[in-house]
This record gives sequence, C-alpha cells and structure tokens, in this order.
Amino acid sequence: MSFIENTLSDEERVLRHIRLHPLAFVKSYATTFAGAASLIAAILLRSEIAFGVCVGLFALTLYFYLPKKAVEMAVTDWRVIKKSGLLSRDTQEIRLDAIETATFKQSLLGRLFNYGTLHITGRGETSIFLQPVSSPVEAKKALEQAQRAFSAHGSGPFNG
Repeated sequence: MSFIENTLSDEERVLRHIRLHPLAFVKSYATTFAGAASLIAAILLRSEIAFGVCVGLFALTLYFYLPKKAVEMAVTDWRVIKKSGLLSRDTQEIRLDAIETATFKQSLLGRLFNYGTLHITGRGETSIFLQPVSSPVEAKKALEQAQRAFSAHGSGPFNG
C-alpha cells in the first residue's frame, strides 16, 4: 500500500494518481545501458577496469532511479498530495478549497510525448510543482472536477 493511501482519512478517497512520465527516468535508462555495455566489455576483455566502471554505472543508475521511484502524487476528494523521498520523506499538500490556480506547461516534446508540469498554487505562498507528469491535461481536469465536487458539497471528509 502506498504512502498516500496509508495517510487518507476514513472518508477520504483517491480520485486520481498522478504518475511521473517515463521520460523522468531517462538518466536511469542511459546509465543502465552504459552499465550493461561495460559489463559486456568487462566479460569479453576480462578487464577489471571495465568491471569497476560497470559497478559505478549501476550505482549511478540506482542514484537516478530510486528518488524518482519514491515520488507519489495524487488528487483526493479533499486535497492534492505530493510525497517524495526514500529514506527521508517530504510531503506537500494543498486542500482543494485553498487552491487559487492550477496551470500546466508543455513544451513541443511534452506535447508529442504527452508530459508536462502541473503547477498548483494555494493561498499565501503555498505551491506544488508536479513534474514531469504523464497526461498533464487529464491531471488538471481531474483536479478541477475534484474542486467542483468539493465546492458543491461544501465539505471534505473532515468537515462532515
């Protein structure tokens, strides 16, 4: 069970999980490929140096991969949540009734590969950047639908 699902109140439910786009892992893919190539070279050449490079590249792969894999983002019927961190944990939350703006940015590549940045600002200086997310338009629509539903009922799970 995910961190977000473990922290929901009894009546609160996740409306949409927001996923990182696979391109967020491009550094991991590149170092994995380079590590595999150096492993092949180490085996074929029986080179300790190539094997050392291989071990270093696989360690670098974990360094790039694990922090990204530890990111969770979701829209619930009461708030927007972003959790990051593997050993330590950083959470950001904005209640739906405290959101002032929600915008997204997509570059040309983002439009081609369907990823972008969702920027949510709340009252005061509260702000959450969700990036690079898959289907940012759909994520923004889910957020807007949750806000409308929240406003229509006038309460979240803690307000009765």
